[in-house]
Amino acid sequence: MITETDPGGVQPSEGFTAKTKDFVTRLLPESERRDAYRECDRLLTVKDVAKQLGVCSATVYRLCDRGELPYLRIVDSIRILPLDLVAYLTRARS
Repeated sequence: MITETDPGGVQPSEGFTAKTKDFVTRLLPESERRDAYRECDRLLTVKDVAKQLGVCSATVYRLCDRGELPYLRIVDSIRILPLDLVAYLTRARS
């Protein structure tokens, strides 16, 4: 009951949780990936990665789908950590 005059069937509102500064990194599954995120400026889009690799976006999606390029899914978007791109390039060159 919210006030004395409200009917008994009404539920009171619940408070909001405190804001956390570490919201995005809590979404990342492994602690080492969280640390990697903190070290980079931002996550790369598929378009960013395609431009750096000199390929089309479909190729980047294919690399992610095959598991060759680790990625994070944020809602309906794919994002790649810069360190994962560097690791992929290192593996591809050797």
